Amino acid sequence: MKKRLTRVMSVMLFTVLILAFGAFADDATPLYTDGGTASGSFEASYNTLYDNYELNVTDAGKLTLDVSCSEKIGLDLFADSTESNTHTRADDVEKGEITKNIELIPGKYILQVFNCTGETTNYTIKTSFSKANETYTRNDDTINIIRNGEALPFNTAITGQLAWRDTLDYYKITLPSSGRLKIDVHSYFETLSSNLYKDDNNKVTGFDDMGIGDRVSGVDLKAGTYYLCFENGSDAIFGGPGTGTGVYEFTLGFTPSGETYTKDNETVNLIRSSKGIPLNKTITGHLAINDEYDYYKLVIPASGNYSMKINSKFNISGFELLDSKENRVASGGHDRGTKTYKYQLKAGTYYLGFNKSYSNDTGTYKFKVSMSVPKPAVKSVSKRKHSITVKWNKRSGVTGYQIQYALNGSAKSKIVTIKRASASSKKIKSLKSKRRYTVRIRSYKTVKGKRYYSAWSAKKIVRTN
Repeated sequence: MKKRLTRVMSVMLFTVLILAFGAFADDATPLYTDGGTASGSFEASYNTLYDNYELNVTDAGKLTLDVSCSEKIGLDLFADSTESNTHTRADDVEKGEITKNIELIPGKYILQVFNCTGETTNYTIKTSFSKANETYTRNDDTINIIRNGEALPFNTAITGQLAWRDTLDYYKITLPSSGRLKIDVHSYFETLSSNLYKDDNNKVTGFDDMGIGDRVSGVDLKAGTYYLCFENGSDAIFGGPGTGTGVYEFTLGFTPSGETYTKDNETVNLIRSSKGIPLNKTITGHLAINDEYDYYKLVIPASGNYSMKINSKFNISGFELLDSKENRVASGGHDRGTKTYKYQLKAGTYYLGFNKSYSNDTGTYKFKVSMSVPKPAVKSVSKRKHSITVKWNKRSGVTGYQIQYALNGSAKSKIVTIKRASASSKKIKSLKSKRRYTVRIRSYKTVKGKRYYSAWSAKKIVRTN
């Protein structure tokens, strides 16, 4: 009973001491954090309750206490701070020898040693200290002050530390464009958590908790400012393997999406007011974890057949084609890879939308909307000494044709335009004799002064006389 009562009184006294750090700091014995030794003893009495040792930690890092004692003792740690979390119970030490580690940020601390048994007790405590070697200190506004920090560099290793009274680290990230952010993390301790926030403090995504080892995460994002937060996932105080505090390292990588239109451009995401995308041109788009849909304005110049070719490395949950009144004309889903979809459309204004349903349906995609112009084929090529005559199957619904010819193997070519849809042959003169030429043909259709072309036909090779 006497021991329990004394211990209760001891705990009450420690509670008072939390509120008055200076009251026992004045009579504390200085103890070096690296290479220091503290030796003491308690008599078989409850009159002497504790010994105080002052620690001056100048760098963030790990304090190691090698403790030996003849009977069970207790350790408490106090911080010289106005914050509420100024005291931690550093655990009891059983009779014998043991090593304790605790991760600390710079500051003054009081290590308090007390007798747990009331028996005669001798103890020795030896200290050592390992610097965390953080890339950014706590006084630097790059860390722990959300909104005000300088943006981190890419492809540069960053070292950080989570410690007692320092359980959150924030790092500012600025993405110049949309793209994929890669986060390569190595943790030297268990239960490291990480989350990504937008500059309005809203959480964008979270990453799986990790233990000791490596983890590589990737996330597709819009352009803007973000904050990567590392947090200890455990209440454990002592640092190192198996606890919630310690040193971690990470490197950021970034791959721009290369999208044709940015999200701030009125061409994308703003249905009704966007500018029209060009036909027969490949457009690159990007769906991010915080960007659920893209809409593009599409002006169809003439009624007819059109095709849309989509290529992506991820599953596009859905795409839709709306008319000017936002009535759905066509819709579907696209699995990763390349596929061509065909539609018969009337002249007018449409809106082509891509969207995602799941968080992992993100990434870069490409598409091209083309007017389907009938492709001709070369029927025959007759030869003369300095000329050839090309014949083809004429196609309906076209305005004219183009023939491309070149010396076989040469990168230089010439194009002849035939402006009559009814034409089916063309003689090409002024060629070199006894030389091999390659020939191919395509048709075109003119709508409102603009030409739209078919694909080229297969090549034919001919040798002049």
